[in-house]
Amino acid sequence: YGIASAWRSRVEMHAIDCSAMFEPGSIPRGKPMSEHPLEMHCDAVRSRVLPFRSADTGFPIAFTKTVYMDYELLEEQLTLSYSRENSFCFAVDKKAKDLFKRRLRRLALCLPNVIVLEEEAEMDRYGHNQNQAHLKCMSKLMKREWKYVLVLQNHDILLKSNTELARIFSILNGTCDIEVTTCSRIRCEPFLDTNTMRLKLCPKSAPCPSDKLQWAKGAQ
Repeated sequence: YGIASAWRSRVEMHAIDCSAMFEPGSIPRGKPMSEHPLEMHCDAVRSRVLPFRSADTGFPIAFTKTVYMDYELLEEQLTLSYSRENSFCFAVDKKAKDLFKRRLRRLALCLPNVIVLEEEAEMDRYGHNQNQAHLKCMSKLMKREWKYVLVLQNHDILLKSNTELARIFSILNGTCDIEVTTCSRIRCEPFLDTNTMRLKLCPKSAPCPSDKLQWAKGAQ
């Protein structure tokens, strides 16, 4: 899968029972990982990331990610997707801890294809300012070469290697892949007007297929 064969098993992970991850309610959601002492000078950062980087595929990919916690997890994820041809942009939640912000900005100083937006945004689990943050990252990434962009959030875990992603995106051939599901009341206000005539969404010469909108939630 494009990952170096010398798999790293961190000391603090040895005693973890992974089977607990599959038991409902056994792992508290939203609780940050413990912050361990971590050397953040560039030699140390590069020694953790570069030896495990993937080979170039000739199909550069960009990654945008809104983040707020668990720097070590983010660095590990970056390591799995890192290659010289890929580009990465992080948008930081204004509420994130200072240590997290310092580490992330140091990461960007040490790796030339990693960007951390200078402007921080107030983001939350309901999606506020998420799209704007991703768009700002995409704007920064426009100066770099890539063929597809992945839109991710803090704890999104990639299950495909760079080679597999390149093959999938080649088949998609420019298509935007978005999952669309029914929108919950938390994200879509039920009292908003959904009448297409009153909203004047379609001209009289080409009426809308339906006189009522149906709310949906999209995830890239």
